[in-house]
Amino acid sequence: MAWPTGFRACTGHGGLREHGDDISIVTVDTDIAPGSVTVRFGDAEVYPGEPEADTLDKLVGIMRQDEVDIVITLGVGEAEATVYGCDLSAGYIRINADYTT
Repeated sequence: MAWPTGFRACTGHGGLREHGDDISIVTVDTDIAPGSVTVRFGDAEVYPGEPEADTLDKLVGIMRQDEVDIVITLGVGEAEATVYGCDLSAGYIRINADYTT
């Protein structure tokens, strides 16, 4: 699957080197090798391989949940971090746009 450059860049710290399909993310301490990276939405792995039709069907159900765990494994070190996000759908933006201060 061809992931957008921004998605690739968000999985590391520092600069991004891209040469055609050969991508490496440069960090202060180490380089992240794309072949070591995995990305899962819930229990559905979507990277490095291209998701099959049954995985895409499974992802529809996962993405409809109130909470979705997105796990990115970089293949370097033993550190762990938790990041929280929120729904930025049109409905969410409309509700927040109605607030007045």
